[in-house]
Amino acid sequence: MTIEILFPEICNLYGDSGNVLFIEKNFPNAQIIKTKLNEEPYFANNKVNFIYMGPMTEKNSIKVCQKLLPYKERIKKLLDEKVIFLFVGNAVDIMGEKIKTNDGNEIKGLDILELTSTNNLATRYNSLFLGSFSFESHPIVGYKSQSSEFKSSESPLFTVIKEKNNEKQEGVLKNNFFGTNLLGPILILNPYFTKYLFSLLGYKKKLYLEKELIEAYEERVKEYQNAEIKY
Repeated sequence: MTIEILFPEICNLYGDSGNVLFIEKNFPNAQIIKTKLNEEPYFANNKVNFIYMGPMTEKNSIKVCQKLLPYKERIKKLLDEKVIFLFVGNAVDIMGEKIKTNDGNEIKGLDILELTSTNNLATRYNSLFLGSFSFESHPIVGYKSQSSEFKSSESPLFTVIKEKNNEKQEGVLKNNFFGTNLLGPILILNPYFTKYLFSLLGYKKKLYLEKELIEAYEERVKEYQNAEIKY
């Protein structure tokens, strides 16, 4: 089992490095490669089973786009081979055609997914999130804090139940690419979703601290479902 964490020194905002720590706890025997921005991605010339990338600053998203562009065809091939990807926060934007900025500029994306992002640094959208996932019966919970938003014709990852902007869909799901703006970190907040995701890697054990995670998750779901709880 080989797991690659892309650019953890800069793709680690909003506490979502917790996703990386949780992956490490649940796959102690896996080969976990933490690729720095100045290094060649391990996936470029090697077999990988799971690729993770977390949220980053808007300036760093430009650097990441430039870094990954030479590997566009390799990433497309891995996507076609159904390698598992989890891109969180604005990491999803990298996979689209372009990122538009509020000053009229455009950042060239990988153009792998049918997706266009708009980045407005003058505003930031914050909201709690409650949704559903078609491959698992338990609700999805999380947070959003973003200055960018994307529009996509790809299949959504989640269906929205409760969110400030009243959107109907959230994220992107294509083959085994899971892309979401949800923060939290998502793997810790959503143990049932995580069990499904890890099952695609052949994981059959209980999650690290599964009992405690499920207890906290159930309390959070009750809170989010409460009509008096605002976004």
